[in-house]
Amino acid sequence: MSLIIVSDEAGCLGPSYVRGSSKNYLISTICFPKEAALRAFVDLAKMNAPKFLGSPLRKWTGLNRQTKENPEALSAYLEEVFAKMNEGGNAFALSMFLLNKRELQSGENLKKKDKRIIKQAADNGYTLCFKRFFPFVKRYHFVANGYLYGDPNVKWYIDINDTKFQERQRDSISRLAEINKVNLDGPHFVKKKDENNYYVACSIKAVDIIAGVGSRAFDSYVSHVENCRSKDCLVDKDCQNEYIECWKNIVKYASKRNVVHSGNKIWLWEGLLYSPSINRGKHTGFLTPDNFFI
Repeated sequence: MSLIIVSDEAGCLGPSYVRGSSKNYLISTICFPKEAALRAFVDLAKMNAPKFLGSPLRKWTGLNRQTKENPEALSAYLEEVFAKMNEGGNAFALSMFLLNKRELQSGENLKKKDKRIIKQAADNGYTLCFKRFFPFVKRYHFVANGYLYGDPNVKWYIDINDTKFQERQRDSISRLAEINKVNLDGPHFVKKKDENNYYVACSIKAVDIIAGVGSRAFDSYVSHVENCRSKDCLVDKDCQNEYIECWKNIVKYASKRNVVHSGNKIWLWEGLLYSPSINRGKHTGFLTPDNFFI
């Protein structure tokens, strides 16, 4: 038995005040209990892409501008894929790590210093994600009677990246897996157009789209938070974030979600992570409370 984790990022690690840099940085990650669930996810993503995204399944940057600026279509796409996965009994755990670069920067436009701080926080984002995933993986493994055959196995797939990034993630997550007694196979860095790993490559594209949508919602929130009339964007109708319905669909499956196996609840999933974590309480209108101890 081997669980599968697929992840990708949105944004860059440059300070937000540098021309061409993203406002924020985000990591989107999904854990599937088996390959069949990953394939079901890909099939749903592919089937619904033409209807809601106006094209075959592509990475986020491959979508046209009209699609990216159509929050209604993006929201409907997420809801259709997530809901159908849920109805099909294909358990999955969605995680979002949100890095607010402007809250980390020194405020003195010290590019070299700020870039180092942002890179460290982004690397730590993966560590935080896996600190959530590994306990979930162990619980799922136990409920599915996998303990009869030894420690849980996890395969991790991620979009191709530079060598130094690969080495940093491999070292940090491998140590974390060893501490948690999880057998980690990976990370495997796969291109989104890898024909030899078709389903994995397509799953990375789909996770990349989720990251892109989440990033749009997060960027819009950060841009409007000081002037927004809403005190709780997840409930109030006065929220000025045009991507809020997209974000609600992400929150629905990434926070306070009961993950079920064979009809039995096995985990109350908490997958919304924020950095700098000390400032999370300032954004309760956009983020649900996080009671999971890190």
